[in-house]
Amino acid sequence: MSAPCVPEHDPAEAERLFTFEALERSYRECRRRKRGTRNALRFEQDLEANHLELAGDLQSGRYRPRRSVCFVTLKPKCREISAADFRDRVVHHLLVGLLEPIWESVFIHDSYASRKGKGTHAAVERLKTFIPKVTRNHTVRAWYAHLDVRSFFASIDHGRLLEHLARRSPSPTVQWLCERMVRRDIASDAVLRGPKHLFDRVPPGKSLLRAPVGRGLPIGKHTSQFFANVYLNCLDQFVKHELRARYYIRYVDDLILLSPRREELVGWQAAIEGFLRKKLLLDLNGSRSRIAPLSSGVDFLGYVVHPHHVLLRRRVVVDRPAVGAQAGAQVPVAELVEHPAPLRRQGREALKHLHLRRLRIEPEEVPRVPVDAVDRPVSGKFQSQILNHPRLSGRFLP
Repeated sequence: MSAPCVPEHDPAEAERLFTFEALERSYRECRRRKRGTRNALRFEQDLEANHLELAGDLQSGRYRPRRSVCFVTLKPKCREISAADFRDRVVHHLLVGLLEPIWESVFIHDSYASRKGKGTHAAVERLKTFIPKVTRNHTVRAWYAHLDVRSFFASIDHGRLLEHLARRSPSPTVQWLCERMVRRDIASDAVLRGPKHLFDRVPPGKSLLRAPVGRGLPIGKHTSQFFANVYLNCLDQFVKHELRARYYIRYVDDLILLSPRREELVGWQAAIEGFLRKKLLLDLNGSRSRIAPLSSGVDFLGYVVHPHHVLLRRRVVVDRPAVGAQAGAQVPVAELVEHPAPLRRQGREALKHLHLRRLRIEPEEVPRVPVDAVDRPVSGKFQSQILNHPRLSGRFLP
C-alpha cells in the first residue's frame, strides 16, 4: 500500500463540522455512565466555556489529545487499559458520529462489535440460527473454526488504518482529526495508575506502552472500537466475497466460521492467515484458534453454544474466584437458582437473555459444579420469573 498523503485542516469546513451544537450532542452521549467521574464533573463545572474552548481548538487546528490514564485490569484476563480525558472523549463521540453513517453501509451484516443494534447477544443469536442451517436441521455433521487475531489492538498499523479511513473520509478535515487520534503517542506521556508489577504482567505483545512506533490502538477508547471495525472490514469482505463463506461471524478479533466439511475450514484458515499477514500485518493466534465439531459446543463471547442448548461460562456470571471448584467451568442455569451467586451486570443480562429468548436448557447434561454459599442472593422477583417460566418450570429444583 502506498503511504497516504498528510491531510490538511480547512478552517472554513471545520467551522461547519465542529459547531457548539455538535459538541453539545457529543457531550450528552459521552456522559452516559460517566457523569459521576472526576473528569466529567470538572468538565461540567464550566460546561459552556469548555465547549467554546474545544470548538475553537478544533476549528483553528490547535486541537491535540491530552494525556491518558493507563491501568491494568485482571478480569477476565490481564489487560492494559487507556482512559482518555473527558474532553477528548467528547471529540471521540463527535468523530465517530461523523464517520459511522458512512461506514455502516459498508460493514457486513455479521460484524457485531460496537455497532447499534448488534452486540454479544445478537452475535450468539446469529450463531444459533446458523447451526440448524449448516447441519441441515441437525441431520448431518458440521464443523466450526474459531480464529483469534494475535495481540490485535497492539498490532494495528497506523499507516494502513489511515489509508482505509481516507478511502471513505467525508472531508480532509475529518481525516485530519482521524490522524490526530490515531497517531497520538500515548506511551510518551501516559499517567500510570497502579503498581508497576501489574504493568509488567501484561505480555509485551499486548502492551501499548511497549508497542513499536506506528503500531497499536488503546483499549478502552470509543474511537478504537470503531477503528477496529474499519481495519478488519477488508477481511470481512475477503471472507464473504472471495472465500464465499456463508456462515461467518466476527466480534472484534474473534472469528467464527461454520462448514459441513472440515477440510474447507482448514483451507479458509490458511487463506485468512495469509490475507492478514499480507494486507494488515497481523497474525492468527495459533494457541487460541481451533477447528472442532459443532457437537462439542462453540465457546464464544461468554457462552458455549451447543446444537440444542446454550450454557454460560462461569467467568461471565461469578465475580469471585472462590466460587466453584473448577476455573472456567460451564454453569447450567439451575446452579444459579439453587445456589444464588452474586452476578455482574453483564452476567445478569446474559441470564435474562437466556430466559427471555426461551432457549432450550438442559442442565442435567453437564457435570454439576459445587458453588459456595454467598451473602448476596439474586432478587426474589428475578428468581421467581425463572422458576415459573412455562418452558423452564420444574427443571431447576430436584
